[in-house]
Amino acid sequence: MGHARRRRDLIYVPFVVVILIAAHVIALVYWIYRVATEKQPQRRKSH
Repeated sequence: MGHARRRRDLIYVPFVVVILIAAHVIALVYWIYRVATEKQPQRRKSH
């Protein structure tokens, strides 16, 4: 039972890594998009 559980954990590890990487990429893209959309109206107002 112990070995089977370990194998299952090893199968889930790459999925967890992929999910974490995807979450970081999505967060980065969302942050960049937010900064880009926030900067445009600010630029217009300041000049």
